[in-house]
Formats: sequence, structure tokens, C-alpha cells
Amino acid sequence: MTALIVAFFITAVIYASAGLGGGSAYLPLLVFGKVDERMLPAIALICNMIVVSGGLANFVRHGYLNWRFALPFALLSMPFAWLGGQFSIDKDTFRLILGLVLICTAGALFYTSMDDGKWTDNSAQSLGRWIGLPVGSALGFFSGLTGIGGGIFLSPILHGFRLASAQVIAATCSLFILLNSAVGFASHLTRLSGMGLVSHLIDFVPLFLAVLLGGLAGNFLNIAKLSTNSIRRLTAIILILAGARLLYGWFLV
Repeated sequence: MTALIVAFFITAVIYASAGLGGGSAYLPLLVFGKVDERMLPAIALICNMIVVSGGLANFVRHGYLNWRFALPFALLSMPFAWLGGQFSIDKDTFRLILGLVLICTAGALFYTSMDDGKWTDNSAQSLGRWIGLPVGSALGFFSGLTGIGGGIFLSPILHGFRLASAQVIAATCSLFILLNSAVGFASHLTRLSGMGLVSHLIDFVPLFLAVLLGGLAGNFLNIAKLSTNSIRRLTAIILILAGARLLYGWFLV
């Protein structure tokens, strides 16, 4: 457990500094820690909520959250996150999906780290409203299914279309992750009520405390505008290795 606590703290620092929750990194750590697969999405979603809550409060306080821009992405994502949480996938399928997701996540991190931050405040805003509902729906379902908040994919999409400034994008992703993680967790809670999910989660309180402290540290780095490009690239490399290991294990089954 000690190794997991340290790993979760470091992960929270890195992801919070980018306005993200860290679900894509918590999941492989839990898999390698041999935690019951049924518990993984719920644990990751709780960690997501803890990490992004502080960051979102900071973004709101500094005036970076644009509700008119963010709501189209969040509106349909929540019911689809609930729907995703109602699906149960077997151990091997989960590892296959997670391995592929980690590879895609690594690519998203590399892309985001190379973004030059330029954006336009005209047609881009209109485009955001058009793509917000379908993108939010897809990412919401995936969030509830796997325990990944979806911000790691939403961020490069918003950057790629130059829909807003880097600060507004980070604030939008934080809101998106928080809402979908909360709904996804509630969905898992109802589906797994028979196995006493809440009582099992108590065993992971040290991990929740670790991401709380890591999130606070990462949020400070974010507001201080510390460049995190090199950290994102290093994290992407780690995710590629973790994803490759998961896919290799799945292939041998």
C-alpha cells in the first residue's frame, strides 16, 4: 500500500498541475496493485473528484470558468456517465480497453504539451456549442464505464480546435471531470450495492488522502503557471509503458 500511496500522490501532483484528475493513471496503478477489478472505476472516480475540486475552485476564483462555453460539453455527458456506470465488463476486456486507453491518453498528453496556446474568440465559440453535445455524450459514457474522467481526451480536442484559452480549457475540463466522476460513481454505487462497495472503499482512504495532498500541490503549480510540458511528456511515456504491459498481459491470456 505504501508504494501505491506515493504513486498516487505523484500522479495527483502531475495531473492537477494540468487541470486534470488522473483517472487514466490511477487505474493501471490499481491493476498492478492487484486490486479487485470491480472496485477500480469507483476508486479512480473518487480520486478524480478529490483532485479536480480544488482546482475548479481556483479556476472559478480567478474567473477562468466560462459557463456558457462549458455547459454544452457537460449537459449530456452526465446521463451518459450514469449509463456507462451501469455496464459491467469482465477482467480481460477491462484490461484490453484500459491498455488501449492508456496508449491514446499518452498521445493526447503529447499533443497537449505541444499546443502553442493560440485561439480565436469568434467562430470557435460557435463551433464549441455544436460539438459540445456529441463529444460530451461519448466521453461521459466512457467516463462512467472505465473510471477515467474524460478530461484527458476533452483537453486535446478543445486545444486542437482552438476553442478557448488554455486557462478556460483547463477550467472546463475540471468541471467536466468533476460532474462525470460524481455521476459515474453514483451509478457504480447503485450497481455494486450488493457487494458492500462503501465498506470496501474505507480500506483505500490513505489513497484518497494522498491525492488530496497531491492535488493541492498540483493546483498551486497550475495557478503559478509553471510549465508542465516536460512532465506531461514523461507521464505520456510512463502511460505508454503501462498500456503496453497491460496489452501484453491480455495477449498472453
